[in-house]
Amino acid sequence: MLLSIKTKLKLTSEQKTVMSKHAGIARFTYNWGLATWQNLYQDGYKPNKFLLKKFFN
Repeated sequence: MLLSIKTKLKLTSEQKTVMSKHAGIARFTYNWGLATWQNLYQDGYKPNKFLLKKFFN
């Protein structure tokens, strides 16, 4: 049996802004990594997480 707990955060407006920025950069990074992975794979390379990390940094 799986149980879950829902919680609601009571954030200030400044905290909401920071959380939105964090979500935005996470979405950007995921989409960038996915696109880069697909491009490398189409070009005949075998991408891995270390290669993506080198490109991103």
